[in-house]
Formats: sequence, C-alpha cells, structure tokens
Amino acid sequence: MEKGDRKVKLYYLASPYSGDMQKRNERYKLLVELLVRLPKDIAYYSSIAMWHHISKRFNLSGEFSTYRAIDFEFISRCDAFALIPLSGWKESIGMKEEWEYACSRKKDRYVLNPIDLSFHLLHSKRWPGDRKP
Repeated sequence: MEKGDRKVKLYYLASPYSGDMQKRNERYKLLVELLVRLPKDIAYYSSIAMWHHISKRFNLSGEFSTYRAIDFEFISRCDAFALIPLSGWKESIGMKEEWEYACSRKKDRYVLNPIDLSFHLLHSKRWPGDRKP
C-alpha cells in the first residue's frame, strides 16, 4: 500500500529509555499504559514497546546506538513524530537525535501530554529539552 493510500495516520512515539534495568522496566510500563489509552484513529509505533522484551530476552543493549538505524527508518516512514515527556526526556540523547532526524525529514512534530492525551504541534526545530521554563 502506498503512503498516499493510507487512511490512518502513523505516529512515531519517542520516549526516554536508557538507564539500569529497573529504570527501563518502569519507563516501558509507563509507555504501554499510555499506549492503551491513546485514540485508536491513529496508528502508533514505539521502538521501546517493540524492543523492550526482545532486548531483555536476548540481553541486548538498551543504548540508543543499538536501535538508531531501525528507529530512523521508522521515523522516515511515519507521518508524524510525537515526543512523550516522561521523566528523563530532556536528557535523552536518543530522543534528541530522533527529534533532529524528524526535523531533517520535515515531519510534523508533537508533544503528547500524558495526562489528557492531547497532541501539541511544535513549529520550532529547536530541541524542546533546551528550552528554559
């Protein structure tokens, strides 16, 4: 199916993941709890939801460099990029690189509010984690 034939939009969901296994498990749990609450009129892809159990089962690294090429390929195929501001997102090297890649691919970029599940369009290409309150 060609991209133009799709009826449902596809969003790449970026959220922090690195840290020790306890931290990764907590972030994975928060992410999937959020995923099940999202509207079903949009399709979502999350590298963490896809790879968390696989990386644990086969003792793969949780570092972004392990998944960069795969993540960038999914970002290039998605209609939009959504940043999920869970704890640690501002310091996340992987999220920042994904953001910059989404900008280079001219993807619409959103911040997903994890409380009310609203998507807020961001017009700036500047990494939101660098912004002062």
